[in-house]
Amino acid sequence: TDDSFTPSRTTVKVGSTVTWVQNGNNQHTTSSLNALWDSGLLDRGQTFSYTFDKPGTYQYICRQHLL
Repeated sequence: TDDSFTPSRTTVKVGSTVTWVQNGNNQHTTSSLNALWDSGLLDRGQTFSYTFDKPGTYQYICRQHLL
């Protein structure tokens, strides 16, 4: 959506791939706070995937909301 990630939290096993689907009307990103990934700007309907190869807690944001 345009104002949040849904779900806001999830648990995945090491080796799993998470795919974000951009369903909002405005451009958005998925960008890790520790620079592991950055999707770049995604338009509605575009996706971005990342495979988690190490255990841990990963925080991420949409860079568009920092402007």
